[in-house]
Amino acid sequence: NFKNYIKPIRGVKEILGNLKVPFCVASSGPESKIRLNLEFTGLLPYFKGNIFSCYTIQKWKPDPAIFLWAAETMGFHPKDCVVIEDSLAGVKAAKAGEFKVFGYVEHDFNNELKHSADLVFNNMDVLPNLLKT
Repeated sequence: NFKNYIKPIRGVKEILGNLKVPFCVASSGPESKIRLNLEFTGLLPYFKGNIFSCYTIQKWKPDPAIFLWAAETMGFHPKDCVVIEDSLAGVKAAKAGEFKVFGYVEHDFNNELKHSADLVFNNMDVLPNLLKT
């Protein structure tokens, strides 16, 4: 059963619970799958409806449209946002939209993100300090 195997990234619940800035999910997956994954990992309550799916706008990463839509909906300009991304297409989308992008590389076994993201990290414990930069 998928529900028994999906787990949140270590440390992410604590980070989400302590963030003092607005945040969202902007994913290439269908919204129903995003919600299900967040529910199974216990993360859904943190997002309070701030879930954005490429399926809604019919544009997929590396097109920056998903990030631009999320930022605009939440009342921010790209220059005021940071995208945390674990895929090369996502990093490219964020950069194309002129967002600052941090590559989460714990599972980036081909080292694809280090040359494209503004910076990379492999442990959620360091994210709060990175967000202060």
